Amino acid sequence: MQYFGVFLCFLADKPALIKKIINTNENSYGIHCVEAYKEGKLKHIFIDDYILCRENKKPVFSQPHKNIYMWPCILEKAWLKIKGNSARKV
Repeated sequence: MQYFGVFLCFLADKPALIKKIINTNENSYGIHCVEAYKEGKLKHIFIDDYILCRENKKPVFSQPHKNIYMWPCILEKAWLKIKGNSARKV
């Protein structure tokens, strides 16, 4: 998963690219659409904005960028949805 962290660092300085990847149209359902390629085909991954957090309300995995922007958490959730069980190492 190290390469995913590098990807997030790369995106941190490219807000226009983030907007191309994550559909930022507001909706009252908390649903986001992330565009990604899987096996050479463009996929639209729909995810909700519920993030697994600890008791201190900090996300368990990726942290919000500058403690404000949730795009790293949203992208990580979409990436895990794309990878499915293959993201786990036993």
